[in-house]
Amino acid sequence: FFEGEMQHNDIVVPKTMVASQISMTYEMIGKCYAELNMVDKAIESYEKYLAREPENHEVIFELAQCYLEKGDLPQALDVVNRAIKLKRRSTPYLALKVSILATMNRFEEAMEMLDKIIKIKPKAHRFVLAKAELAIGIQNVEIADQEFRKLLSMKPTDQSTIDLMREYFESIGDQ
Repeated sequence: FFEGEMQHNDIVVPKTMVASQISMTYEMIGKCYAELNMVDKAIESYEKYLAREPENHEVIFELAQCYLEKGDLPQALDVVNRAIKLKRRSTPYLALKVSILATMNRFEEAMEMLDKIIKIKPKAHRFVLAKAELAIGIQNVEIADQEFRKLLSMKPTDQSTIDLMREYFESIGDQ
């Protein structure tokens, strides 16, 4: 892309506006590539964007998702940590970190991260459910039981939650 001040028909576009448009173009190209599942190209575009504007946590988050989709878990974790450093209480960023950690079999860290999210959003039952499901996955019956009971108090009439809890309790022999 052309850098610098542009002039056309007596209209002068300042360097900062040109630079901003170039950055936005890299971001949009990255989103298009990601949408087309062209992950390597998306990563390349997002990296070019971040070379210009390294503090944009939203683009950093998009980049982390691309690395996760590519299967580069250590890089995805490093990148999502950059986004979290810029926006510590972002539950989507923290939730992505949970997914990455769980995929890496770092279950204890994933549980700790879910606890942080639940402190931020105590009424968001999907995170309590995620913690219960993770506890089942690592066969921690005590935590699973605690979280499912918490879910029951949060959503006592939600049929899908009731069905899921029934399946869980039946699977451990608790009627």
